[in-house]
Amino acid sequence: MAIQSGRRCTATSRASRPLARCMLMAAVLLLSVVMTTSAGSPAGAASSPPTPSAWRVATLLTGTTRSVSCPSATDCYAAGSQGLLVSSDGGSIWTTYPPPPEFQALESVDCPTVGSCVVSGYNTYTVQVGATRYSYDVGGVDTVAVPPTGPTWTRGSVPVPVGDDAAQPFGAVSCPTTSVCFAYGESGLAAPLIAFYATVDGGLHWTAAVPPAAVHGIHGLACTGSTTCLATGNASDEVSRTTDAGATWSVSSVPVTVSQLAGIACPTATDCVATSATGVIGSTDGGVTWSTLLRTPPAHSLTAISCPTPTTCTAVGADGTVTGGIHAPPYIVSTADGGAHWAQGSVPAIAAYGTGVACGTASCVVSASGSTGGGTYLLTEAPPGPLTITAASLYPAIRGTPYFDVLTAVGGVLPYRWTAHGLPKGITMSSNGALNGEAFLTDRAGSVTVRVTVHDAARRPHAIGHASFTLSVS
Repeated sequence: MAIQSGRRCTATSRASRPLARCMLMAAVLLLSVVMTTSAGSPAGAASSPPTPSAWRVATLLTGTTRSVSCPSATDCYAAGSQGLLVSSDGGSIWTTYPPPPEFQALESVDCPTVGSCVVSGYNTYTVQVGATRYSYDVGGVDTVAVPPTGPTWTRGSVPVPVGDDAAQPFGAVSCPTTSVCFAYGESGLAAPLIAFYATVDGGLHWTAAVPPAAVHGIHGLACTGSTTCLATGNASDEVSRTTDAGATWSVSSVPVTVSQLAGIACPTATDCVATSATGVIGSTDGGVTWSTLLRTPPAHSLTAISCPTPTTCTAVGADGTVTGGIHAPPYIVSTADGGAHWAQGSVPAIAAYGTGVACGTASCVVSASGSTGGGTYLLTEAPPGPLTITAASLYPAIRGTPYFDVLTAVGGVLPYRWTAHGLPKGITMSSNGALNGEAFLTDRAGSVTVRVTVHDAARRPHAIGHASFTLSVS
């Protein structure tokens, strides 16, 4: 194949064909050889960082928004002090619904299916204990059905927590199925205790389970099945794991460089990732062992992560850099090859840190706070630029002679995927844009119209480019 490429470039180069295109043809062939001999290795297929995402502001909200859930490519839900926010277009337009009467604000949301969510919320109270005055939260969990006409709330039954009062601010909620969910909270004032709860009826009734003793101050929770959960603690820098619905917990070791563990996501039962103030760690054995995937630059930290597939993740956090009293924009990084390479996104300078992220199959939504004007921004990935095929013509084909050409495009998000219709028998197009083969001797000489289409790799609705060419066959 490489010999044909060299002969094709040498024998048919024309003044109208720049040498760069000839070199690109050889490079594409070399890539084909490498990918074939690597037996489909992910490392071989992804040899460079992904294209950085550009982010745009979808809406500005008052208060705080800490949690986002996107059960489909277009349907997303966010929870915060303003209530429940709903989007049906991938996060561009949001409708806000106030929290139910039992809650002052919402803390977390998880939606296993479109239109069905479980949320945690709380009310804030003040109490005097001796000479000390405490402000504490009394929380709970609700199920919510979200039809187009608006949400319908159902209060979940939660056991009274153990502690010196009824304080119970719930943190994250994780629902691996429509009926099974887990949640954690804290009880007590002077000596907070971690509480862990489970439901098997979609959030209507909750039972208390054994909390992970090793984790102090649970920050993240990811449950991959009806009995398996992983919890991260930002004070203990440990990952706790249960495989019996919280009856017992084991502690997993993490790299010594990890500091302040935060968010966690498990797109499959075996593939998990977690964020911290020092980067991203990953596990391929269900959270038993962990290795470093990303080390963040100094002053950068990551607090939340979402992975729609085992190879595709987006993590958000803070840059931490302050220049002239102005905080840098949120720190957002993405990977498309399981963490081998990461790309930092371009973020508007309107907020200081990312608080939550949720990725559907097509796009991601990020909540960001800490702006100089106050409030919370919801960010979505900006649409890619137009995708345009740049080749002006095709090399002519000679029947019975090896043929090779390659098409190029600009715009969109790499890598591209190419298809062609109308090619002479014996000549085919590869998905990387390369045309190769040999026109049959039995075919008639003349010209054929070849219609070419290229798709980009954007997770959001991708860009498509079209072009028609006349291919001369002699």
